[in-house]
Amino acid sequence: MNFLVLISVISLSSSKIIHNIDEYLQEPPIIDLTSDGAEVTLYVRLCEWSSMNGSQTILNMTRYCYCEESELDDPEADSCSMPGPTLVMHEETIINVTVINELIGAGHLIPSIAHLYHNKFKDLDMTNLHVHGLHVSPEIDDVLVEILPNDGQHSYLYDFSYHYPGTFWYHAHHHGSTTWQVNMGLHGAISMNQDGDLISEKYEENILMFEWFYVIPSSICNPGNSRYCKVTSTKDASYSPRFQLTDNEEIKGGPNLAMCDVYCSFPQYERNASGYIYDVTTDLNMTNPSWNANETVYNTEDPDLLFYFVNGQLSPTINMTKGVFRRLRMINSLSNWYLQFQFPSECEWYLIATDGVYIGGKYMNYPLSSPSHDNQYIIAPGGRADFMVKCMTNGTYEIISTNDNSVDPSGTLEKIPTGERIWPEKVLFRLEVSDDASDDGSDELPESVPNKVKGTYIEDLSELNYTSPELETTCGCNYGDPSNDECNIEFMFITVNDTTFGAVNGKPFEILSPDYPHKSDALMLIKQEKAYEYIIDNNADTFPVAHVYHQHINPFQVQTNISSLGFIALETTWWDTLG
Repeated sequence: MNFLVLISVISLSSSKIIHNIDEYLQEPPIIDLTSDGAEVTLYVRLCEWSSMNGSQTILNMTRYCYCEESELDDPEADSCSMPGPTLVMHEETIINVTVINELIGAGHLIPSIAHLYHNKFKDLDMTNLHVHGLHVSPEIDDVLVEILPNDGQHSYLYDFSYHYPGTFWYHAHHHGSTTWQVNMGLHGAISMNQDGDLISEKYEENILMFEWFYVIPSSICNPGNSRYCKVTSTKDASYSPRFQLTDNEEIKGGPNLAMCDVYCSFPQYERNASGYIYDVTTDLNMTNPSWNANETVYNTEDPDLLFYFVNGQLSPTINMTKGVFRRLRMINSLSNWYLQFQFPSECEWYLIATDGVYIGGKYMNYPLSSPSHDNQYIIAPGGRADFMVKCMTNGTYEIISTNDNSVDPSGTLEKIPTGERIWPEKVLFRLEVSDDASDDGSDELPESVPNKVKGTYIEDLSELNYTSPELETTCGCNYGDPSNDECNIEFMFITVNDTTFGAVNGKPFEILSPDYPHKSDALMLIKQEKAYEYIIDNNADTFPVAHVYHQHINPFQVQTNISSLGFIALETTWWDTLG
């Protein structure tokens, strides 16, 4: 199967994507790639996007959008969406994804300043593509691929053999611009199919992708819609964020930064060369009228200008039939926020899959009304969770954000600092339950899940121990002390030449070998056809912030409950993103 996806970022169209608050949920267009040899072209373009409350503009701005047609063929951007189209795939196929980057912008950093932006925001208009969670060749899903602006392109040839069915997603993943591009719209869902997946065939479903934006208008961020932002010293790479959501100095970026601050953190010459200009406008009253372009502002109260969206919509409504189960595939595409829900107790909620893998065994159809969850759930940044929900009484029910710690007696949730977990008491979406909806599903939960085939990447590892020949107990260190053969991952901060970096096992991220297989950049070297047990340690003494562990290509199986009752992860469940 040859599947062609062209992704390009090009100039602003005259068309708008407009959503109104409280409207019914709209899902992105679906692209069917299940036939062997299917091809599709996607372009990424700058789109005008608005979120409205009647005639009041909550947020109007230019975003990045995936489009099914080029600007030449579709100057009105009618084929564009935010999020991008849902790609429906199937095992035992070959698909080809070609990314074309038509963004107008600079290429690589000027050598004289490149060292100043090591592990900082850079390469505003450079992109690539990561298929988050899919089991594909690491040579193909290579996040070190660089697709330059001004018509750079790259083709990704995915050769699927056996693949477990589930919920995945795709997004830009260039080092230095990932947070910016994902939050600005470069993300979309993937539904992987497998013959015999009766759950996908039996129940109606919705895909929900979550986004956020902290509304800082351009009149405050970059007055006059200019490409200039206030710099606090004469040294390059020294922009100091002005609109952090918390004054916690240990949180250096991510959700704590408004997109205004991210934009202004890119090198000035990149902003000058870019076809994108930060142009946010709003009709909302600013909560601090003294804000100006030269002022540092911290807002540690509930920020009225912080919004969370679902499929680009503010508090949308899902219409469903009373007494019939609906499957909700939720993707935390917030980039950096931990997403914690409070589900309405009037409905029945069951967890059926984590990170694209159905839960079998004793935790199959796990009721979230259990004491371990108390009708709450948390998804790490980049993670996914699939739920079954059924409501027996007509009415409208709200799903609300929370940062409640009481559900986790172990105290693990308390360690996620303010500014990393979703702000509480926001209505994320609603369920409108009636007798009139046309669900064709079932009033019964699934009776079984697809088998996890022995000998594949997804076979059950829960029975392995240190006497099992399949279990490798050492992991060869690929740098530093060669005698370190422990299979441990520890997050930490290290300081080198007065500069502090995030590091794993004492090694900061570097790109010493730009071409696959990037052996000199590897943390450790492991063997094929072996199982490894890793201990993931976020040591509060050396790394006092929450951080996700994400593993490309191969998911991992949790061997013990995480948190005292398994609120964060139940034993034997499968993940590729966990924190």
